[in-house]
Amino acid sequence: MSDKLDRTLEALINEGKLTAELAQEIRERSSSEEPARSNERDSRRSILAEIGGYLGGAFTAIAAAILLNSQWDRLTKAGQVSIFAASAILLALLAYRLNYAKDAQRRVAGLLFPASALATTAAIGTLFGNDGPYSLAFLAGSIVALVGYLRVQTPVGHIALYVALFATIVAAHEQIFNSQMEYPLLLAWLALASIWLWLTVRLTLQEDYWGYSLVMGTYFICAQYLQIQDMNLISYLVAAVTSTLGIWLYLQTRRWPLLIGALIIATVGVGTFIIDTFNGALGAALALLVGGLILIGGSLWAFRNER
Repeated sequence: MSDKLDRTLEALINEGKLTAELAQEIRERSSSEEPARSNERDSRRSILAEIGGYLGGAFTAIAAAILLNSQWDRLTKAGQVSIFAASAILLALLAYRLNYAKDAQRRVAGLLFPASALATTAAIGTLFGNDGPYSLAFLAGSIVALVGYLRVQTPVGHIALYVALFATIVAAHEQIFNSQMEYPLLLAWLALASIWLWLTVRLTLQEDYWGYSLVMGTYFICAQYLQIQDMNLISYLVAAVTSTLGIWLYLQTRRWPLLIGALIIATVGVGTFIIDTFNGALGAALALLVGGLILIGGSLWAFRNER
């Protein structure tokens, strides 16, 4: 409460225009409103600082990209690696020093850690080159992303960690099998998605909507990957199992990414099965149409009875 308000209240009390009880109530209400106004000012200042940080980071990244693009070929490999490594260390230190108790700083840290992971991957990848063990670069980036996510759990960090692990699996498969064997890659994708699903269901990964979305997306990619490799029977099996699993988990958790993912997998899988099996025959299409209309009618009937 300001001194000016206090003096005014004392003057009104002395003049008999205001009682001491009413003056005390005014003081208490004024004191309770001041922290709220202060918190609001701090919140606005924090949001403006966050926006300024995003814009500043974007401008810096664009300027650095333009400058490096013109001078990159003139740099030695040591110079290139040093730039990426210094960027990775600087970004990680900035993210580490932020106060995670404040939402704005948590979000900023959630962006800085994945950026550090990307710079780490670029540094080690540049060091090894295409002829070296470049999968280690993705593995190192995944470790940085994991450390960052364990330190500050944000949706951006969650997605970055999953993408880093997914990319590591692809790079390792490419380096070990030279894309000659499809089954190890498929099994690794399914294992990653299943482990992620288990962690999300167990609430170890708190951003459950993103976790379920990533899992169902990976299941869909697995089914389509098998289609591309002309392993149709296994593709139908994967689509059937994963869509059933998604619907069953949706009934338990009521998380919409599970339902949407399951419906997409089932719809594309059934459509592909009809085309591959019946060559898009009119009779098969009509049977599918009738089945779809029956399901829609049953759904509407269930909704009506639920009322």
